[in-house]
Amino acid sequence: MKLKSGNILANAAKKSSLFFFGIILIFLLEGTAAFFLPDPKLSIAESLSVICREDPLMLWRQRSGLKIKFYGEDVRTNNMGLRGADFSKKKKGDVKRIVCMGASSTFGWGVAEEQTYPFLLEKMLRRNAKLYDVEVLNAGQIGFTTFQGKIFLKKHILDYSPDLITVAYILNDIDRCRFLRDEKKHDSELTVSSQWKIALKNIVFRSKIYLIGKRVLVKVARKNEKFLTYVLRRQYENAKIRVSPEQYRDNLIKIAAICKANNIELIFLKMPVRLMHPKLTKEEKFLMLRGVLSDSMYKRACSFQAGGDYEKAIADFKKARDYQVIECQRDGESYQKIMSKAARERGVAIVDISKLFKAENDMSLLFNGPRDPIHPSGIGHEIIAKALYKNININDLISVEPKQVN
Repeated sequence: MKLKSGNILANAAKKSSLFFFGIILIFLLEGTAAFFLPDPKLSIAESLSVICREDPLMLWRQRSGLKIKFYGEDVRTNNMGLRGADFSKKKKGDVKRIVCMGASSTFGWGVAEEQTYPFLLEKMLRRNAKLYDVEVLNAGQIGFTTFQGKIFLKKHILDYSPDLITVAYILNDIDRCRFLRDEKKHDSELTVSSQWKIALKNIVFRSKIYLIGKRVLVKVARKNEKFLTYVLRRQYENAKIRVSPEQYRDNLIKIAAICKANNIELIFLKMPVRLMHPKLTKEEKFLMLRGVLSDSMYKRACSFQAGGDYEKAIADFKKARDYQVIECQRDGESYQKIMSKAARERGVAIVDISKLFKAENDMSLLFNGPRDPIHPSGIGHEIIAKALYKNININDLISVEPKQVN
């Protein structure tokens, strides 16, 4: 009996030693990786893994306390993982708090913090607010849809007692892929991972060992045509619109209901959907009109793959993904109409940013240039801020009369 107990204790001690040795080895490897890769130049996909972490409720959210370089701009996140300085949940009695909810265009992809429309709106309102202070919180979360925004509002934003909320979701709702959970499902259909898996992923994604290993695999994949064909095919097959039209309408209506139940004023922002797509041949234009362009490229790529012509298969699988952008553009116009109708039905104020952008002489100046034709530039953010300021004034949601001077 004593011998058996001794063996159990010895095995337990051995397992504990191996566990601690493994932890020490990981730290040593991580330190070695940091030495050889002290300040890596991250790609957009790599940066997103650093900025965001998986979340059990919202699929992912931005990490708190960050100070990094992202898309050429300094980005800091506060105690809530949002862009900007820290702020407390408790609001002072004389403060009016506005929360700008949205995705990367609200966050300020590719622009400085002081160029974002939440920052500019606060500056305008503070300059003119009567008798009280104004806070505008940038609650933009990269990659968020209305599905994630609805949860974010219920579980977190309400705790900060907003007087007014602006909602600007569309581009990710119509998108076909995600950067952390790329599966062939709508956002609402994705299963929640266990807490320990989420914690492990969040540690791994920030590891330099993981970064080096991923880069090696990508290089290997690019050199191996057969493997690259498999990867591209899987990417296309996993691509599915993240939020259906019915779900988009339902999410907006639920957001409106939550705000009404909590006496929060609400403004919808009809954001521009500007996606650059490749030039098409006559045959491709015909397929586009029939609504089968990307699917046709996919089927042709599968035929090349089956015949062992991986070079042509790779080219067509890439085309199939590129042509999905055209479908996103078409969906964007449809979803903008859904937002307008939901706003009318629920008596929600709406600001048509898309219309304002189209009215400009050179719309290209309103976006971040050829490298990023999707997200608003500093000029674009200024137009959004001015439109919001004007709407708040017109609708008397928050008084903006000049302060009285004694």
